[in-house]
Amino acid sequence: MSFTKTIEFANYTLNFGTDKVLLDAFESIVLPSFSDQKYIRKFKDTEYFFTETRLISLDTIDAQFEGPLPFPTIAICGRIIKKTTLKRDQIFRDGVIIQDHQTLESHPSSIFILILNDHRLMLCKEVAGAPTLEEFENTSKHCLAKRYNSFVDYEILKNKRTRKKKPHVKRIYKKDIYEKLGVPKLRVTPLTDPRTLNNFVELFSVVNRLSIELLPTNSENISLDDFWRKIEREKEDLNSNKAQLVYTNRTEDGLNSSAVVEKTTSATQMANSKVVISGKDENGATLSGNNESFTLKTPKPDLDSDLEKASREAYISFNELKEEGDIIVPNRPDRANIISKITSIINRWL
Repeated sequence: MSFTKTIEFANYTLNFGTDKVLLDAFESIVLPSFSDQKYIRKFKDTEYFFTETRLISLDTIDAQFEGPLPFPTIAICGRIIKKTTLKRDQIFRDGVIIQDHQTLESHPSSIFILILNDHRLMLCKEVAGAPTLEEFENTSKHCLAKRYNSFVDYEILKNKRTRKKKPHVKRIYKKDIYEKLGVPKLRVTPLTDPRTLNNFVELFSVVNRLSIELLPTNSENISLDDFWRKIEREKEDLNSNKAQLVYTNRTEDGLNSSAVVEKTTSATQMANSKVVISGKDENGATLSGNNESFTLKTPKPDLDSDLEKASREAYISFNELKEEGDIIVPNRPDRANIISKITSIINRWL
């Protein structure tokens, strides 16, 4: 099967403790965590790292545009590299199996674009075997943890140096820093394509179980649906860090497939829900799937190899899907605060 470049869309939810999110630790933790090859995640014989990372503005203003300019959309873009070694032990030639040990280094890459204004993530594999959304998530988690630990150690060292010159300065302990800026917790949740979801549910002859877990957000409103808003409020009232709804019907009739699609679409439109659908296929075999089974994707075979051009092309696709209603941007009650932080980033870095 030939390879086609395809853009995948997800939500990049990053929390520091219970009261801080991505932009609150952007300069101290988030941006440095993407530094070129500074942090490397090793898994078995494979290494993952970021390279060519930079801050860019994604906006392209038409020369004929009139009126006030929109607030800039900025993003971290770059490449994630998967450094691995392909191995073979034998080949089949002229009807005979021949022992032939060979190795070949392979470094497939994916382009990523993380929009800072609303924490949406775009990822496009540039070649077959390139890093997936899950591999991006695990690599970013690793780099954030490494950077966070370095930040804590530096703050302790800085305080120690200060106290040598000014003995009256209070000593800082690691627990003090943890209380002020909690340990980073990252979740990358694929955006859902209603059409793909519908096709996936059609694979079931019967759906026996639907599980929906509401997850922490980047402070945005969780949904346009009053039902899910109510669930979120109840979760907050109970001081619970998660809420889960489970619908089951173990009979031959199972759950109503149309209602499963409707409920799942409603729950996942803001990309802050973990969904698992399980049941049986037409042959009676067990069938199960989660968010990754119906990820929102769009083919982009001609995506530019230049990183900044590719990022802006991907953002155009993002906006097209938003206009079509496939991507819903969350309402942000703290919009003024976000604009202020984005403005500070623009003034310093762009």
